[in-house]
Amino acid sequence: MDNTLISQELEAPFPLLSFPPELLEYISVHLEDPDLINIRRVCRALNGHTVNIFGKRFFRHLAVFLHPTSLTTLLKICHHPAFAKYVHRVTVCGEQFKQHKDLQLSVEQSRMDRTILTEVFQVLKNLQTVAAFAVPQEDLSPNRAITCALKQLFGDDDIPFHSHTRGYDRVYELVMQTLEEANIHDKMDLLFDFWGTDTPAGMKKPFFDIASPAWNQHFANQVRAISLTDNANPDWIKRLLTSTPNVLELAFYGNGFSLDLPSPSVGLRNKAKLRHLDIYNVFFPHDDWVAFLRLHADTLETLYLKRVGFITGNWRESLEVIGTMPQIQDASFSSLYDDKASIVHPWTHIHCGSLHGRQLNLSSNKDIKLALSATRGEWSSTTTVCRSNYDVVKKDGFIINSSIFGQGIRFKPDVTHDCIEAAEKATQPYDYMIVCSKAIPDTIPKLIAPAVTPGHTAIVLIQNGVGIEDEYAQAFPNNPIISTVVYLPTTQRPAGVIKHGEVEKLQVGPYPSSASATHAKAFTALVTSAGGTAEFHSDVQTKRWFKLFVNASWNPICALTLSKDAEVLTASEEAAAVLLDVMLEIRDVAAAHGHEFTREEVVMQLGRAQDRVPKNAGIEPSMLQDVQQGRRIEVEAIVGNPMRMGKAKGVKCVRLEMLYVLAKALDLHIGRT
Repeated sequence: MDNTLISQELEAPFPLLSFPPELLEYISVHLEDPDLINIRRVCRALNGHTVNIFGKRFFRHLAVFLHPTSLTTLLKICHHPAFAKYVHRVTVCGEQFKQHKDLQLSVEQSRMDRTILTEVFQVLKNLQTVAAFAVPQEDLSPNRAITCALKQLFGDDDIPFHSHTRGYDRVYELVMQTLEEANIHDKMDLLFDFWGTDTPAGMKKPFFDIASPAWNQHFANQVRAISLTDNANPDWIKRLLTSTPNVLELAFYGNGFSLDLPSPSVGLRNKAKLRHLDIYNVFFPHDDWVAFLRLHADTLETLYLKRVGFITGNWRESLEVIGTMPQIQDASFSSLYDDKASIVHPWTHIHCGSLHGRQLNLSSNKDIKLALSATRGEWSSTTTVCRSNYDVVKKDGFIINSSIFGQGIRFKPDVTHDCIEAAEKATQPYDYMIVCSKAIPDTIPKLIAPAVTPGHTAIVLIQNGVGIEDEYAQAFPNNPIISTVVYLPTTQRPAGVIKHGEVEKLQVGPYPSSASATHAKAFTALVTSAGGTAEFHSDVQTKRWFKLFVNASWNPICALTLSKDAEVLTASEEAAAVLLDVMLEIRDVAAAHGHEFTREEVVMQLGRAQDRVPKNAGIEPSMLQDVQQGRRIEVEAIVGNPMRMGKAKGVKCVRLEMLYVLAKALDLHIGRT
């Protein structure tokens, strides 16, 4: 093809109308609003191809003022042959405007508004939601809804918010009357936005008769969203919330008033349905608020709290409830007040009633749980005994890079050299002594003793192996022992910088299993409320043996070979079979001590490492990390104890015995050097 033909082809009009109609519609979906409007002006064909997208984008939500121009515009749209079917929501705004006051009064006196709205509700076949607003809201801005006759009424000016009569409450009864006259009162989802208004005598009046049969029989069950602003009558609000059991969205924008929530088993306290909660400048009775949060904990998705507090009580229970909400995805907290009239959360460094605290915005369930975990630290303290990493952690705290909780998390506890120093600094007994050091026999009980209060401090063993609890029970006969199994792959390199892998779980139980479960259950709840994953088990020893399939096989083998688990598996064809035989030997020892496991469960544990091979994501077991850092290894707790427990029951442990002999020699070598 010569250059002339190429030039002619490039200059030819783009054949847009030759595209299939469905492709043209797909293109129009991605056009910005001005472009979509302009392309409809090109020709009738493109106007027709884009009518569906145009209707969905601009006519799903119509807003109307009680003004003749706005009302007649709404009526025209509702009779439009192409666009009426796209209308799913109508918002009626009741505010009067100074420049249109006379016309708006004439509409009311002639009942023109009632007549038009009734007809509108009758002809809109796809209408799903009707909203009654006292004043214009952001929800009525042009990018959220088509406001009928907006240009004619206000030109290029913004809508004059709150220009004349805040809380012009005739709109609520008008909407309900017209819905009933249109005979669709029990089919519509209802949204109400109430603005408080005072009578000349300064009394906060109700918005409509909430005791009326029409409200209770037809409308109360249809309400899906309620917004309350300013000087609303508290008694009327309580009755409103009592009568509306199906609300999904609730907002309070107060002026510092105290609001009693409905009693349990009625209205919003009867069913757990609430999804969105937004509260500003309101005080609640503490116990009512906590009970309200608990009821809706399983369904809340967004939560915004600013200048919210209690006359008496603090935020601890509330934040614990929020931290357990499974659906919460978006939250914002600012200026939360307790009974001391102080802002209680740690990201706001302003106290004693200041209302200019910084705001924390969170947009994922994980971030919310993490932040609330930090918040709950306001009522608790953590003291950490550090050794080789003391100087770094004392100065900067820990930096945690987690594949689950996020990167660059900073945690700065109180840091001491030893438990003697920790005991000297403590102003009250420690509730928990959490032991997460290596399980080296005959060492830890002596080291922790100064900080353990007899009969009070619960000793939590977050350590690997089996048979490790006896020495603690003997050293502290009057203290509860909590035994745990932890799945938390971490490394600390350099000092104070922790890398956390893909698993986070703590299995918790009392020791012995016949002991009281009270402290173990309380510790489980504490971890869970802080955003961690913790499970209570009445006999956690079974879980210890299950993890030992991994610990007693991978730990010594990786330490002896200086290899990650995936590297061991890929080193030879025989590796997987050898590891499985070691695990099956551990299974036989466990069975001899009353803990039965199937072969499939053992294979599953091996499969966890095999799954990491294609990803080249091998992990470094704790023994390997210890050897690399020149530290003694947990050979007795992880290998020696199960080997001896097997021999005591007559179980052959030839593989375990070989691993023990080799690992013990390595441990002693490290000790000498």
